[in-house]
Amino acid sequence: DGGLVDNYPITYVDDGIRKILGFRINHTEPRSDTFLNYLYEIGTIAFEQIERIRRDNVSDNCTTIELNANGVSHIVLDLPSSTKMDLFINGFRQAKEWMIKNKVD
Repeated sequence: DGGLVDNYPITYVDDGIRKILGFRINHTEPRSDTFLNYLYEIGTIAFEQIERIRRDNVSDNCTTIELNANGVSHIVLDLPSSTKMDLFINGFRQAKEWMIKNKVD
């Protein structure tokens, strides 16, 4: 976790030699037509573009598994335990499916 500026700091550990397996959690924010949401969207465009460029420029030794957070916002800090467990189970399932698809033992 790189905080607000670099949410997927894989470039910090990518030395081009070691094999790296990274997990990136995709958040799909519920859309609302409010001015505050509009400002949020504008504010995140630059960060998302920087992250995309960094991900595109990692070495071939880096593998990223993209996980979907099922509409849970990344800015909500007080999730109920049941939601946390659902996210954990869903992430485990998605990672397992990726490993089967890519024939990883």
